[in-house]
Parts: sequence; structure tokens; C-alpha cells
Amino acid sequence: MFYRFKPFILIMPVIFSIVFCGCSRQWVISQGIEFVVPVILENGLDSFLKESDLIVAESGITSNLKLMEVLLESNPNNQLLLNHIAFGYCAYAISFVEYEMEKAGFEENEEKELYHRERARNLYLRAKNYGFRSLKLTPDGNKFVEQITSKKIDMDAIKAQLKQISADQHQALFWTTISWGSYLQISRDNISELAMVPIFRLMNQRIQELDMQFFFGMPVMIDAMLYAMPPMIGGDEIESNKKFDMVSDINNGRCLLNPLFKARFFCTQFDYPEAGVAILKDIINKDTSMWPKEYTLMNTIAKRKARLYLKYADEIF
Repeated sequence: MFYRFKPFILIMPVIFSIVFCGCSRQWVISQGIEFVVPVILENGLDSFLKESDLIVAESGITSNLKLMEVLLESNPNNQLLLNHIAFGYCAYAISFVEYEMEKAGFEENEEKELYHRERARNLYLRAKNYGFRSLKLTPDGNKFVEQITSKKIDMDAIKAQLKQISADQHQALFWTTISWGSYLQISRDNISELAMVPIFRLMNQRIQELDMQFFFGMPVMIDAMLYAMPPMIGGDEIESNKKFDMVSDINNGRCLLNPLFKARFFCTQFDYPEAGVAILKDIINKDTSMWPKEYTLMNTIAKRKARLYLKYADEIF
């Protein structure tokens, strides 16, 4: 019961300052954001992940993103806001824009496919840039961003600097990495972009060192997909399969994005069409009604994509 009244308790100092202290409006807004926003954002993320209606989820995430950007104008160095905005744009692109991109591709609607691909790329870059802003709030994070955006890339220096990224910057590094990695994933036709994959690998390694179980095992899932690439750019069938199994252990098999990505990337890269189809059917038929609610949105997204992939299984596998 006490937790429900927490936002009210936190906002009282702001009201007091308006009435009695004669503080500037900008200062009051800034302090209000510092006090109240953390509670709202954490509760909002929890509510978002429990949403089962994809239309509600899509409209909610876009409107909330713009609201958070408005709040950020008054408090541009708020790390929590920066991290949540990076997450929001990345999640929106992965969950909704990429779906439309893939659907258009399967339907051989080239114009629509290119439109959504470009949208997804731009959203991933926007998410990555918010992640950069969050990382740059600390000297070590700022130095790392300077290194990976330099015209002259020094892999040894980048690897050493990543070791300086501490736990309090973990989320910033994670959302930067997954946004950048998703951008690279849909830009495989661009050789210059693929040249950045080694840096992306190093970033994900550091994330796993800090917390491999974060966000239902997503850092390990990224590793699994990286190994599900052609051998010439680091692919490895055994390692990929091992990593996908590890993710399943972390979330007790309750995050259906993991088998979805295994079907889409592992089974296609290493030529397991029958296994891929079987995985997709299992995702679609899986009864998740009694599973923890925080998996609801991700599993709803996974089921929708699984139905799309199964429809075009002959083309995929």
C-alpha cells in the first residue's frame, strides 16, 4: 500500500518549492523530473511488458517516447530518461517496424520494404545516439564513445576502455549495443557497416561480464545470433546452439523470442529447415497464460512473428 502513494510523497517537495520558495519554473520542473520520473518510468516499463494487445502497445510506446523527450528537454543529463528513450526507440523498431519490413519483403512489395527498412535503421540510430548521450555522462563512458566514433579505430584501446565501464553504466551500454547491433543486422548488404561487427562483439562481451542475465538473458541471446552468422565473419554452429540453450536456462524457456531467433537465424544459417518449422509451430501453440506477466508483450510479439515466418517457411528455410 505504501508503494502506491510513493509518487505523491515524492512530488510534495516540488509543490512546496513552488508555493513557498519562489524558485524558477525551470528549476522546479527539473527537480520534479528527478523526484517523480524514476518511479513513473519503472512502473511504466513493467506495465508495458505486461501488455497483451499489440495495437495498444504500439500506440503507447510512441506517445510515451515523445513525452519522455519533452521531459528530457528540461533535464538533458537525466541518465534514466536517456536509457528509457534508447530502450523505447529500439523496442519500437524491433517489435513493430521490422515486422512491417519483413512482411513487405515476403509479399515482394519492394517499395514498402525499403521504406520500413529505412525507418528501422533511423530509429536504431536514434536509440544508439541516446545511448551514447547516457554513456558520455561519465568520463570513462565519454572516452569510450570518442574511441568508437573516431576515424581511426584502435581495437586494443577500445577493449581496454570497455573494462572501465562500470555497473552503473550497464544499461546505457546495453541499449547502445542492442540498437547498434540491430542496425547492423538489417544492414548486412553494406560492407562498411559489417566492418563494425568486431566492436559490437566487444561491447556485448562487456555487457555479459557485467550482467549476462539482464533483460531475460538478452545479452547471451545477442551472442547466440552473432554466432549464427557465416563463418567468415565469426559464425560458429556449436557456440550458437550452446548460447541459445543458455538463454533458455536463464529465463526458464519463458521468453519465446529466444526460440524465434533460433529458428530465424540459427536454423536458416546452418540449414535445419525441419527443426526451424517445428520451433515456429511450437511457439504458436505454446500456452503462456500461466506464465509470469512480464513476458506477455515479448511472447505476443514472438507469436505474431512466428506466424509470419511459418507462412513463408519455404522462402525462409
